[in-house]
Amino acid sequence: MHKTKLLLICLTKNSWEHIEAIKSLKNVDVVGLCDKNLNNIRELKKYFKDAIVFSEYKTAINTLQPDAIILSLPHQLHLEVSKFALDRNISVLKEKPFALNLKDAKKLAEVAKNSDSKLMTISQRRFHKTYEKAGPLIAKLGKVIYVDIDFAFNKSTNDWRKSKKTSGGGVVIDCGYHFIDLINHYFGLPDSLECNIWNLTDDPTCETEDYAEIELIYNKSKIIQAKFHRVSFLKKERIRIYGDKGNLTIMKSKLILHSYNPEQKYTLICKADFVDAFKKLHKTFFSTKTKNLGIGNYKESLLNSLLIEMCYTSAEKN
Repeated sequence: MHKTKLLLICLTKNSWEHIEAIKSLKNVDVVGLCDKNLNNIRELKKYFKDAIVFSEYKTAINTLQPDAIILSLPHQLHLEVSKFALDRNISVLKEKPFALNLKDAKKLAEVAKNSDSKLMTISQRRFHKTYEKAGPLIAKLGKVIYVDIDFAFNKSTNDWRKSKKTSGGGVVIDCGYHFIDLINHYFGLPDSLECNIWNLTDDPTCETEDYAEIELIYNKSKIIQAKFHRVSFLKKERIRIYGDKGNLTIMKSKLILHSYNPEQKYTLICKADFVDAFKKLHKTFFSTKTKNLGIGNYKESLLNSLLIEMCYTSAEKN
């Protein structure tokens, strides 16, 4: 059986969902690890003992000539490294966001369009059981009137995420990307929006926002209000969707449909976690042979970059 040769670039021991997902794939062989951080390499070698180690990605790619790479890099490097691989017809599975900004996103989308390989930006919630099940249930709500999104990520952040030059921004482009993706997936682009961002940290070296409030308007009849923040050490994620026939609450572990028709009430208690979502995502990426197939491809990712750009443009005006 032919195995896909895979190179991992800058994955860490904290990327355990990736590690578990890769280990579950029988048709994938991790042939290389690339990172300048030796501590990361030591940890990954525990799982991929036969992988060859590199400190520079061009050398690793030219030497191994892998079929695919997985990237987990500071945002300003996504375009450079992805382009280098796609120009050589090497498929790329990469962490969010799609790119540092809309300008880079358009360049990367053009590269992906002209490549015979695939480019997928990881949006794992689309593969998580509750978010998968939510899509068909939204239709049962009738006309959607109001959506409330609340997402809190942990407070800690590393040095490159503090810089606009290397990260592109804070919670909107970083952890909020997952819910930007879900907004586009469920509802599409809005007609207009207003975004306000704040930096509430006591760290004077941090340039990026840690709190954002976004209001999205659709045809003057539907409003989405989203709040993204990393101002506490507690994680939280919840979406509530209100329609004229009922409402739906989406969480990682629970999905609740309250229909105004008592016969259509629905509750799903979800025991699946993000490891299961990553396994589905990786299976989709590595089993699909046709270019640009699979959820989270470059066309959808480009729309996410457009919505993020709309948010930052509005925030600058405000």
